[in-house]
Amino acid sequence: MSLQSCDVSGHWTGTWWAQTPEPAERECKSLECAVVGSDTAWQAVFKAECDQSYTFSVAMDGRRSGEAVLFKGTTDLGEQGGVFDWIGRADQEEFVGFFTSSHYVGAFSLKRQA
Repeated sequence: MSLQSCDVSGHWTGTWWAQTPEPAERECKSLECAVVGSDTAWQAVFKAECDQSYTFSVAMDGRRSGEAVLFKGTTDLGEQGGVFDWIGRADQEEFVGFFTSSHYVGAFSLKRQA
C-alpha cells in the first residue's frame, strides 16, 4: 500500500473537548480541519468553536502505520493558550488526536467531510 492510498488531505469535521488543571471539562461544539500535504509532512488548519472562536495552524510530522498515518506536532498559539503538543491518528474515515499544554489537556474526533 502506498502513502497515496493513506491520503489524509482534505476537510474533516467533528468535536473536541479540553480540561484545565481544575476539574472543569469543556465539551465544545464543533471543530473543522483542513489538511494539506503528503509523504511525511502535513499542515492542518483547525477552526474550533467553544466559549469563543479559535483558528490555528499546526505543522504535522507523520508516518504511515498500516492503513493509517500517525502524526505529531507542536505549535505556539500565543495568547490563545501557549505551546501545545499533540499526537494524532488518521485513516481514510477518521482523524483523532490528543493535546497537552501547560494549561490544558484534551482530545478531538473528526470524520472526513463528504
